[in-house]
Amino acid sequence: MPQGPLNLRWLSAATLLSLVVAFSAMAAGSAALAAAASVALVSSTAWLAWRFGKSADADVVSDQMRLFNILETLPSYVILLTPDYHVVFANRIFRERFGESRGRRCYEFLFDRNAPCEACETYSVLEGAGSHEWEWTGPDRRTYFIYDRRIVDADGNPCILEMGIDITERKRAEQEQQRLNRALRLLSDGNLLMVRADDESKLLCAICRLVVETGGYLMAWIGMAEADAQKSVRPVAQSGYEGGYLEAVHISWDEAQDIGRGPTGTAIRTGKTQVNQNCLIDPRMAPWREAAIKRGYQASIALPLIGKQQLLGALTLYAADAEAFNAQEVKLLEELARNVAFGIETLRERQQREQAEAATRAKSAFLANMSHEIRTPMNAILGMAHLMRRDGVTPKQAAQLDKIDMAASLLMHIINDVLDLSKIEAGKLTLIETDVNLSGLLSNVASILSPRVGEKGLRLVVEPAPLDGLLRGDQTRLTQALLNYANNAIKFTASGTITIRTQVQEATDDAVLLRFEVSDTGVGIPADALRRLFVAFEQADNSTTREFGGTGLGLAITKRLAELMGGEAGARSTPGQGSRFWFTARLAKAAGTSPIEAGARRQGAEAVLAHDFGGRRLLLVEDDPIN
Repeated sequence: MPQGPLNLRWLSAATLLSLVVAFSAMAAGSAALAAAASVALVSSTAWLAWRFGKSADADVVSDQMRLFNILETLPSYVILLTPDYHVVFANRIFRERFGESRGRRCYEFLFDRNAPCEACETYSVLEGAGSHEWEWTGPDRRTYFIYDRRIVDADGNPCILEMGIDITERKRAEQEQQRLNRALRLLSDGNLLMVRADDESKLLCAICRLVVETGGYLMAWIGMAEADAQKSVRPVAQSGYEGGYLEAVHISWDEAQDIGRGPTGTAIRTGKTQVNQNCLIDPRMAPWREAAIKRGYQASIALPLIGKQQLLGALTLYAADAEAFNAQEVKLLEELARNVAFGIETLRERQQREQAEAATRAKSAFLANMSHEIRTPMNAILGMAHLMRRDGVTPKQAAQLDKIDMAASLLMHIINDVLDLSKIEAGKLTLIETDVNLSGLLSNVASILSPRVGEKGLRLVVEPAPLDGLLRGDQTRLTQALLNYANNAIKFTASGTITIRTQVQEATDDAVLLRFEVSDTGVGIPADALRRLFVAFEQADNSTTREFGGTGLGLAITKRLAELMGGEAGARSTPGQGSRFWFTARLAKAAGTSPIEAGARRQGAEAVLAHDFGGRRLLLVEDDPIN
């Protein structure tokens, strides 16, 4: 309350009535003010306006006291200022919020002297009647929002009347809704970024830039958890006002260190979001407080990036408002962090897959080249042995040539398997579609197997499916697949029967799905070994003292061939009772027969050449002179 009499005769009736209008306008914006003292204010102000215009000086003091009592009870702050902004009167609400202020210039205590000059200037130049909003930082370092109306005496007398209310809660609600809307847009735009991403580093930089530009945060950065002795957090992307912040600070996720107990390190260590609503008073921010204050960082949130198998790092955001992160906003940001972690892992898995595929292609190309280089001289060995035998040899030489043939044929078979597998893995194996006579194919396979079956005293049974007409498919690959199964059956069967069977599983007007089976009465295979039989270079017995030998490529090739022919492959077995291996292939139906192929099946290649092309000149293309 002012001390001593204060002559307010210059305070005109129009000015006092303006006070009623100002109060009513602010009450409309704040329901809590609408009922407070409005009737008393209107009636008392009207009466005072009449008294100030009519009464003598002796009555002014009591009228002044009555006016001040009314102003003192208002639920909004009221101050009377001189033209140079010295405070003449301030009511209770004003004093409680801003402190004792009579005799002082208003903007000198409303604003920190260290605050930007624009704030004081903005306040001091507000002249004339009107409404204004301004921010004020209180002793608790929190920001408050004030809405006021300023009235200059209508008669031009030296009096400024200012009335205001605290709209901090309303402004914070508006800001929270705005942040929530930005967070929703940020989440949506972030998902689009991750769908289109093809590079991890570019993705993380784009996410940080999006957080700042769309989310409205001061700065964002992503740090990866290192497994070094210091458990460092390595920044990999950032955007926004950084000013050397990341270079000036060191962050760890080691709880034993001071720099490991901050929000980012704690988020990485615990896998839980860390919200720091006031960097200036949070003790966890002590190692970085000075750097944060310098850059205007008032609040932060550290969001762990959690992958499927490990915690990758953290996404950390900084805001200018000390109360920046509400519960809904945090949930949206946590979803963004989960999506970023998923995006990182997806890109890394894609990169690993591409590297593995590139390695597979390189391996396949190498094997194909090596197989070719080995097969070329092997052809020369087999060819020269054939020529020596045809020219006549002694019994001893014939036996030696038989051993050469056997060893060379086995080696050639292995080389062909490696080459086939390399072609399949490289996607270079092409099926050649020709007419297929199923009965003829099975007879051919049986004739190839007969010598080995006879040597072991086994019985060979062939059960073809009843089919009319020819089919179209790759007869060579079908024969190869069947021989792979049948040779294994013979190898692992000491006595009993080998059965080759075909069945029609599906039939349409254009094609049939055939099932080829080879069953035996051999040693059988344990259930745990069946799972790895169709993997390249795997066998049921992987010990170094294998009794039966082999490379483990035949079954893998058969499975791949079946898949190329639109089918699949598998096996069933019972130890001590035998095994049944099968594959399916989809073959098109065809009409007629191929005389060239029929003739080729009846005669050897040498006989066909001699009969059909005798005396002709031939162009021989070969890269090895011996061949």
